[in-house]
Formats: sequence, C-alpha cells, structure tokens
Amino acid sequence: MKKMIFKKVGVISFKENAGKVVKLHPRFTLIKGDNTVGKTSLVRCLLHPLGVDFSAHPRWKDAQPKVLLEAEVDDKRYHFYRDWGGNVSVYREGECIGRDLSITRQLSPLLAEILEFNLHLTSKKKFIQATPAFKLLPYYIDQKNGWTRDYQGFEKLSQFQNWQDAYFQYHSGIQSNEYYRLKCKINDLDVSLADQKGKLNDLLLVKRKLDEAGKSIDESKDISLLKQEINDLISLSSEYNEKISKFKKKYYTLYNKRNEAQSCLTVVNSRINEIRADLKFATENDGEFPCPTCGALYDNSLASRFSFSEDLSYCLERSSELKEAIFHLNSKIIKIENDSIILRQELQQIHKKIDTRNKDFSMREYLEEEGRRFYLQTFYSEISECSDVVDEYDKMKKEAQKNLKNAQDAQKTQTIKKYYYDNINSLGISLDVEIPDQVASKIYCAISEEGSLHTRLVLAKKIALLQTNFKFSDSIPCPLVVDTPNQQDQDKGNMNKILSTIRDYTPPNLQVILALRKTYDVEFSGSVIELHNKKSLLNVDEFDEALDFFAPYLS
Repeated sequence: MKKMIFKKVGVISFKENAGKVVKLHPRFTLIKGDNTVGKTSLVRCLLHPLGVDFSAHPRWKDAQPKVLLEAEVDDKRYHFYRDWGGNVSVYREGECIGRDLSITRQLSPLLAEILEFNLHLTSKKKFIQATPAFKLLPYYIDQKNGWTRDYQGFEKLSQFQNWQDAYFQYHSGIQSNEYYRLKCKINDLDVSLADQKGKLNDLLLVKRKLDEAGKSIDESKDISLLKQEINDLISLSSEYNEKISKFKKKYYTLYNKRNEAQSCLTVVNSRINEIRADLKFATENDGEFPCPTCGALYDNSLASRFSFSEDLSYCLERSSELKEAIFHLNSKIIKIENDSIILRQELQQIHKKIDTRNKDFSMREYLEEEGRRFYLQTFYSEISECSDVVDEYDKMKKEAQKNLKNAQDAQKTQTIKKYYYDNINSLGISLDVEIPDQVASKIYCAISEEGSLHTRLVLAKKIALLQTNFKFSDSIPCPLVVDTPNQQDQDKGNMNKILSTIRDYTPPNLQVILALRKTYDVEFSGSVIELHNKKSLLNVDEFDEALDFFAPYLS
C-alpha cells in the first residue's frame, strides 16, 4: 500500500547558530519532555514544510528558523524546505521539482499529485484544489486547539467556504478522487460553455445587423456604365476589407483584455476595501474575535494586523498595475478607432468619385452590400464553428454528469457509514467513554460533551476516521501526529487508555509521532526522542549536524 513516511526533520537558525535534527521511526516515534522544552515546536516542524501554517511565538519567529523535512512516498525520497512562514521548495530524489512555491497556487497542485489528493473546495466563488492543510488535517491533533475545537489545528482554513461536509466525505472515502476529477471537468466545461455561448451571441447579433442593412439595398440598379470604376473599386475594396478584418480581430482582442483587466481591478478594489475594514476592525478592537465564516476565535495580535497590512500592500500594488494596463489598452483602442476613421474618410473619397459618374447609382450602397456579403460569409463560418464547439461541450458535460452520478454509490456510502459507526463504538469501549448516537451516526458532528470526556471523544472520532480512510479512501495516507494528549486533567487510568488506544487502534501500517510528557506505563515499539532544554528546541551543539543536513538545499 502506498503511504507517506517522515524519515527525518531538521530545524536551523543562522541567527542563533543553533539547530536540531531528528530521525523518525517508521511506526512509533515518541517525543518526550516536560513543558516548554519544544515538543509542540518540533511536531509543527513536521507539517510546516508541507505548506501548513501555525501561529508562532514571537521569539520563535525572531530566530528566523528554516525547516527541512525528509519523507518517503511510494519508495521515492522527497525533501521539503521552507523558511518559517515563507514559500516551499520541493526535491525528489535530490532533484528540484518546485522552487519557492506559493502554497495555494503552486504547492497545492504539486503535493496533490504526489499524495493523490484531488479534493477541491470553493474559494472566492472558484472551485480550486484544496491546500495541503486539508490533506493533513485528519492526521494531526494540535495541543492548543485540536483537543478542544474539532479539526481546528491549522490556520487559514477559512479561505474555503463550507468545507466541512466535503472534507469528511472525501477522507472517509464516500467521495473519491475520480468524483472530484469529474466535478472539476464539469466546472471547466461550464466555464468554457459560458465563453463560447457569449461569443456565439455576439456573432449572431452582428449577423442580424448585417441582414437588416442588406434590406435597404436596391439590387435592380445597372452598374454596367461604371464597370471601369467598379474594377478599380474592387481592388480598393479588397484592401479595405483586409484592413477591416485586421482591425476587427485586434479591436476584439484589446477590448476583451481591457474588460478582463477592469474585472480584475473591480475584484482587487473590493478586496482592498475588505482588508481596510478588517484592519480598522483589528486596530480598534483588542483581544479575541470570532471568524465570520467558521466561528473560530482568533487572537487580534500585532502579527495578524501586520498580515492585513501586507495583504493591503499587495492589493494596492496589484491595483496600480491593473490601472496602468487599462490605460495602455485604452490608448491602443483609441489608435485603432482613429485608424478606422481614416479608412472611412478614404472610402468617402471613393464614393465621391463614383457619384460624379453616375448620380443615379449609389456606389456606397454597392460597397456596403459587397462588404456585408463578405462579412456574412465570414460570420456564417464562425457561427457554424462556434455552434459545433458549444454542441461538443454540451455533449461532454452530459457525459461527465452521467459518470459523476455513477460515481456516487449509495450502497457504498451506507457501508462506509456502518464501518465508521462500528469502529467508533469499539473505540468508545477502549477509551471507556460512551459514544453519543449523533457522534457515531454522523462522520461530521460537533462534540458537545466537556472535560475529560471531550478529549477521549475527539480521539475516538480521529482514529475512527483514520481507520475508515485507510480502508476506503484512494488518497495516499500520511503520518499521524498527536501533540500532548493529556488534556482536561485526565487521570492516570484514562491516560493509560488513551495511549493504549493510540497504540492498538491506529491502522497497523500508519506512522505515528506522539508528543507527551510520560507514557503512563504504556509501551510502544519504536524510538524515543528526549527533549531537555527549557524554552529552546534548538541546540548550539547540534548546529553543525543541522548544517550538514541542510547544505544541499540552501541557495
């Protein structure tokens, strides 16, 4: 079975000339130590290079740490390098396959390919690849929020709207990678169909106007007396039509580019207003405030306000770029319009010459009719091609919708839900906690119980989902990282049950990294990492070892 295994993680600070390198066991790795020795910092260093963000202590940020994770996926060795809070560089078998990648737009699709993770969610009305946080969320319990707020261990989850239901259906295996491949295909076809139908409507509108113009032409007029003038005029008309054709294509291209730029500018200006409002709210209010999307509480820290300022600066810069682009596009459009005026003036001179030879016959009407016929031939061809494309897209969309319906297997869904139900109840017995019916019957359900029961219910849900994921999902599993399970004043007996459950009920081939103070007489087969330095994960004595580990990946 394909899976991801963490082999080694390193942290280095050139500002403090200190580092830390830790090798991880393929099954169980215990990170032991008292409070404030850096257990949480170390486990977060496992996930941060994969594009996950956490809140961090100012002293940790001030150290300017760099993090390097060595992992193995399907017998291929990967290294993920990240300056804390920055972009990510990815190496496969020593070769760089992505340098300085932004999380949402660049790292997310690359990691999705590596881990066969095709979950897509809605962000700002766009259906896009979910970020790495949504791949790793089932495999992580955070010390600060993970034990109290179900599935709230990472930052920036709220960039996607109403993600919970899709998230649980995907990780339970109810919705597969193929399901989301088809949904993406349908979404792309909807966009393409809208573009083609808009183009087709524009073409039909122009054709209708040309048809109306043709009704005013008197085709009975004799032009034999103007044969020579017509022959000369045909030559000029050919040149005119060629210029008009080029003008039309160039004008449409610039016009569409300007519309796209103006649309982007509208979105950016709207975002600037939102950020300014958020910044004003953050400046005028202290303490915690709830997220309007998910309800989670966030600290109104200086770092948060600085993040708003950075976003505002980026949006203002983008707004300026778009305004400049629109200005240049308008200049080009005006030039084309001026050129067309000159063409019309030249045509008027031709008309005057013809009128002197035959006042009873309108050469202008003749030219307009010939031009109309020429354009009609062009538009008939374009309309036919565009109609064929629309029909083909419609056919492809219907086929994808049919396949999507077939991918939703009601019987499979019931099998998965029963499997989850049976496993979470077995876990309840192991943890000595009664599983409420609503928690057992729904894969996604908030836990209302408090105290020590809440901690054990969170663990039961987490492991039950992992067991279900292992059996039914077609995405590659990742290591489980559990930070400090001794929450809500668990007594020794409960802690023994919690640790025994983690050891005995996690899928047998799943790598587990567990940070804790002590094992409460529960034995694990694997390795133990002892941390001793108070308020410092990094060690001056380990700087050279960390430097050797980082050396091939430092630019």
